[in-house]
Amino acid sequence: MGSAVVATSGDISTLAEAREYYRAKLARSHSIQCRDVTVEIVFDHDGTHLFSVEVDDIEAIPDSELVTRNIGGGKRECRQFSVERARMMDKVLPVISQFTCCYAGFGPPSRRNLVLHGYRLDCGRYMRVVLRPGPGRAWTCLSAFAVTEVAYIEARRAQPAKFPR
Repeated sequence: MGSAVVATSGDISTLAEAREYYRAKLARSHSIQCRDVTVEIVFDHDGTHLFSVEVDDIEAIPDSELVTRNIGGGKRECRQFSVERARMMDKVLPVISQFTCCYAGFGPPSRRNLVLHGYRLDCGRYMRVVLRPGPGRAWTCLSAFAVTEVAYIEARRAQPAKFPR
């Protein structure tokens, strides 16, 4: 832990920097304004999805890019570090507060995830943020990543969900 945290997520170049940045800047509850409503957004202390991707073959991941975490029941999740995702961490909260569309994801109605999409990023894609209800009245950020314009257009066509509620 003794290293300095990079100034912005856009400066991240290593897994260690991404972990340190996530812990210092995101891993807690944040009160944000979203359509004139204050919403609590929680980022799990041991969250990894904002700076890693799922891979089919974990044996192919270099040790310096292997991201693991315990997910309960004696299971471990293994993912690969993504500098592209890591460099977008600064955008997650602004995208939530200024989302352009929202639809219901998976799960039973009372625990259904919400999928939000934000404005066009500088790269021409759009950010997608997945939120899970809880704890309490808060929402927990599960993941955030860039999607293509086609995926964004499809999201705009989906049955809208109410957020914040």
